Parts: sequence; structure tokens; C-alpha cells
Amino acid sequence: MTVQVVSIDHAPGKVTAAQVQLLDAPDVAFTKPYHHITLVIGQGAAAKDANKLPEWVEAGAAQRIVLEDPVPLSGVVSGFY
Repeated sequence: MTVQVVSIDHAPGKVTAAQVQLLDAPDVAFTKPYHHITLVIGQGAAAKDANKLPEWVEAGAAQRIVLEDPVPLSGVVSGFY
């Protein structure tokens, strides 16, 4: 699978995630619209909180740093649902 990191979303004290764009992925069910890699989980937060980052960015409770040059990543991705 090949993805590229297009932005970093950060909610201070909660979670930070790298938003990714899928470039080359098998036909599997990606049911969540926010494709990301969770990078940091703050004390008292949970990894699932990263799914809330787009809402928090829109509400001003988190910030999105858009990368000028996306960072490509490739490898095997294991998902836990």
C-alpha cells in the first residue's frame, strides 16, 4: 500500500494524527472517511479520539498543518477494528 501524508492534525493534550491520501491501496473496505495514522495519544485520551480531529479542526478546537510537499509512505498496513 502506498499513501502520502498531506497534513498533520493536532488537538493539544489529546491526539495528533497524520492525514493520509491513499495512492495505491487494495480494494478493501475503508469505511471511515478520515484516513489517518495516529501519531500521539495524550494522557486520558484514546486512539479512537483521532477520528474526531476533522470535527475539532472545523470547530477550531484543533489545528491542521497542511504539508507543502506531501510525504510518501509505502509498506504493509495492519488495521485493528
